[in-house]
Amino acid sequence: MALTKVNRGGLNTGISDSSDATAITIDSSENVSLTGILTTGAGSVGMGPAFFVHPSSGQSVSQATFTKVALGTEVFDTDNKFASDKFTPTVAGYYQINASVTFSNATFTQGGAILQVRKNGSTIFAFNSVVGGFESRHGINGSGLVYLDSDDFVEMWIYNASSAVTIADATNETHFSGGMIRKA
Repeated sequence: MALTKVNRGGLNTGISDSSDATAITIDSSENVSLTGILTTGAGSVGMGPAFFVHPSSGQSVSQATFTKVALGTEVFDTDNKFASDKFTPTVAGYYQINASVTFSNATFTQGGAILQVRKNGSTIFAFNSVVGGFESRHGINGSGLVYLDSDDFVEMWIYNASSAVTIADATNETHFSGGMIRKA
């Protein structure tokens, strides 16, 4: 990709590639902004798809059943790539994916729980923990790095072995997030 100088009204206002997909612009107040994915010799820098979502209400999870976590509230979705409880980046690259679930009624019998991140329906990360007992809330979380191509998607699933539970819907307790860290 070759970058060229952009002149508007005789003023140098930034640089852009030939498609205007990647640009560095300078406004009249000398504020600088970067859009697109800037490729360097070692990979790419910034500006890929990113999202942060959480449930819009509590969700019941049956005992000993994997359940897809319903994520109805978007805190941010930079490129509108999160829909139907899954993230489909449409830009190939390496992504950091983070998942966290808290059970809001965790005074149930102690048992195992598994949190999964699935890519195209198959588990790529699984995190387990013992939950329940005397505390009112128990959670499980994990994160990982994954390569996603343009049509891959990721989802968050939860399993609880000991009893039926409810997933907490607070942003700081149950959430799913991710973002590009390097373009393919």
